[in-house]
Amino acid sequence: MLELIVVMAIFLIITAVVIADIPNFQNKSSLDLTVSEVATYIRGAQVYGASQKGNGLRYGVHLEKNKNNFYLFKDRKPVPGEKPEESYELNGFTILDLKVANPSVVSKGQLDIVFQANNSLSTLGTNLESKIYDDYEETGSLVSGFAYLDIVIRRDRSGATGCLRVYSNGQIVPSCD
Repeated sequence: MLELIVVMAIFLIITAVVIADIPNFQNKSSLDLTVSEVATYIRGAQVYGASQKGNGLRYGVHLEKNKNNFYLFKDRKPVPGEKPEESYELNGFTILDLKVANPSVVSKGQLDIVFQANNSLSTLGTNLESKIYDDYEETGSLVSGFAYLDIVIRRDRSGATGCLRVYSNGQIVPSCD
């Protein structure tokens, strides 16, 4: 009988620990899912941009600090008052920061990641490399020589943060180690 009581006590303790950690698990998994979704949309712009061989079209993603949305654009960003073609809400999440790995770059709080195929029809292969613009349409200032861009996303309710890294060679990683 004593052994049965000890086994039940151990089972109850383990169950209590697991149940107590469920909210943290839910917060972490929803944050990871949101970071992965943003990565998927950036990859989508990359694939569209790389597949437009020879016609010069650009596809991009516009991101702003302290906003809970972002949008994709084709060839140009929408002018003020014009609705973007594809806009996405990050319900319960905010883009906390945009960090470019280049000490000479000072972000104005918004960046555009742009993808464009090689313009030559005779060039073999695709161009998956990303270009970062500090406000693509208005100033056209290309951020040259950057190694990567970190997109920090915060869960509004818990304050937990996740990160997405976009390298200049086009690699997109849902982690910022």
